[in-house]
Amino acid sequence: MVSNVLRVFARRWYVVLLGVLLTAGLAYGAALAAPSEFRSRALILLLPSQEAVGEDGNPFLALDGLEQPASLVAAYFSSAAAQEEVAAQSETATFSVDLDAQVRGPVILIQVTDETEAQSLATLGYLRDRVPEELRRLQEGVGAPASSFITSMVLTSDAEATRDNGAAVRLIIAVLVLGAIGTGFLTFVVDGSLARRASRRAAGGRDSEPDALRATTQAPGDERADQLAEEDSLPHPRTPSHRAERTRPQNRARSR
Repeated sequence: MVSNVLRVFARRWYVVLLGVLLTAGLAYGAALAAPSEFRSRALILLLPSQEAVGEDGNPFLALDGLEQPASLVAAYFSSAAAQEEVAAQSETATFSVDLDAQVRGPVILIQVTDETEAQSLATLGYLRDRVPEELRRLQEGVGAPASSFITSMVLTSDAEATRDNGAAVRLIIAVLVLGAIGTGFLTFVVDGSLARRASRRAAGGRDSEPDALRATTQAPGDERADQLAEEDSLPHPRTPSHRAERTRPQNRARSR
């Protein structure tokens, strides 16, 4: 099976070459036409209240139990209201606010993707400022005393957005796969069409070969015999000499 495919490709190498060139050109065009995306991220850590830590306490030693408030804050940003807030900042931005699965603790991960670096960083800054505001709003909503409020701090935030080529790579891969399939299909179509044309020509040559052989191999004597046979098969008109030869025997019989 594989050897047959390779033989077809070898016979129709010019079709394969044309398909490769067209696919390469389309892939290059897809790389240029793919939309640019820039990704930025930030990490925010929730800290316990001063009341829970004490005057001389270390807040990093009292992080247990803060995952629940962190998940509540992250849940708000998946709501329709939060989506509308971000859309007002940038209609092309996509974002996520979740607990960082790679860190054990109340760490909120903010990720933003947008068409330009400036828009990505601007939306990231907006969400980074909104997390402590939403945290405070939730605590005020349940009537918690200010001394028990959970606070937050920014662990890290990107100053430059990273270009994301994922969309371009996916588009190029799709073009290459479709180009390979199209090239293979076209190669087999051309090969089959040319093979059928060659078989029809060969069949026509075999049909005309016996007549040509008879015409070239017939001896002169055979041609003369065929001509005499054709003449004998034709009706001959009756001439006066023939009538005379027939009437002579009749006259002789009467004289006797």
